[in-house]
Amino acid sequence: MCIRAIKGAIINLALKIAMRRPAPDRIPMSPPRSLQNNFYETHLVEGAPGTYVLVRDRTPEGITGLRFDEAGARTEVAVAKADFGNYQFQSIHYLKGFVLTVHSALLFVIGTITWFPRLLIWMERAAQAVFNRRNLERQDRLKVLRIFWTRRLIEKSSQLVKLLWCSSFIAVAGSTIPGDTNCSDITAC
Repeated sequence: MCIRAIKGAIINLALKIAMRRPAPDRIPMSPPRSLQNNFYETHLVEGAPGTYVLVRDRTPEGITGLRFDEAGARTEVAVAKADFGNYQFQSIHYLKGFVLTVHSALLFVIGTITWFPRLLIWMERAAQAVFNRRNLERQDRLKVLRIFWTRRLIEKSSQLVKLLWCSSFIAVAGSTIPGDTNCSDITAC
């Protein structure tokens, strides 16, 4: 068996799994509707950059879908199972508000069998819950931020005073401050 045939068989298995939950025409991306997402958008990517087939349906002979090229034109196509080995597999899994992209048919099959995407989401939510429960010592952080903020305001106000000082000499005397050569530079005043 040739490598291309093995690759085509793995892509066929991945498409069989992905087409159990095909993506709708409109994908909700904001809560609360996105929190109920659980479907796959599947692409068969061709060699040319920006050229791919968006899989719409699986048939006994292969798949049907929309082919997009780099110019953005789209056409209805049918791809036979024998030609699956000529494509790269890409799946975008919209799951409970998350978007997970897989660029390998084999990793997609293994991840789906082991529920790896759900494990990633669970880990993300657990880490967020732990972070939200931590005592962040807000008072100390606010004091530090307040110190930096007041220093920044003092620097800005002193630059404003210098600017006003320079502009008043230019407007009144028509020249620069004695000893200064450039009063347009705030730091020179």
